[in-house]
Amino acid sequence: MSDNNHVDGICPFPAVMQTRTVETNGTSIHVRVGGHGPAVVMLHGFGTTGDMWGHLASALIEDHMVVAPDLRGLGLSSKPDGGYDKKNQAADVVGVLDALGVRTAELVTHDIGIMVGFAVAATHPERVSRWVAIDAPLPGVGPWDQITQDPAMWHFGFGGQDMERLVAGRERIYLDRFWNETFPGPEAV
Repeated sequence: MSDNNHVDGICPFPAVMQTRTVETNGTSIHVRVGGHGPAVVMLHGFGTTGDMWGHLASALIEDHMVVAPDLRGLGLSSKPDGGYDKKNQAADVVGVLDALGVRTAELVTHDIGIMVGFAVAATHPERVSRWVAIDAPLPGVGPWDQITQDPAMWHFGFGGQDMERLVAGRERIYLDRFWNETFPGPEAV
């Protein structure tokens, strides 16, 4: 499923954008960056990468500096053994901003990117001029306990050391089932 502008439903980034690897906070963060003007940092969600932001980057590139990193452990960023708590991932994002010479940025966040964005805003409020949170709740905010008990939100039942032990060496089987049997389809992203 492809056409001249999209490959498998992914809108490419504008040609003027570049990719960089930023060494920060004990890890390597892959980032797409381009444009001039106020900085907009776009943080992706679970199971995706910064590639998901191609369409929005195309809309913003004319008058913004667009920054789209792959979060720690995902995409082309390094996959260290630890440091996946959101406060540490926020330090990764701040390190990217520092490397790019960005003092303040607007955050556009999706899914787990919301949690990382919240941690950036909470730990470095002077670095965030605006924050957009798209389509996911924040732990501990609002009806969080009620949300985690909702059977339709089945993934909140995963946790503890057993989940990683159960899929170790069988990640492909798990992810194939997750995407093929529970995901509504590529048009939903």
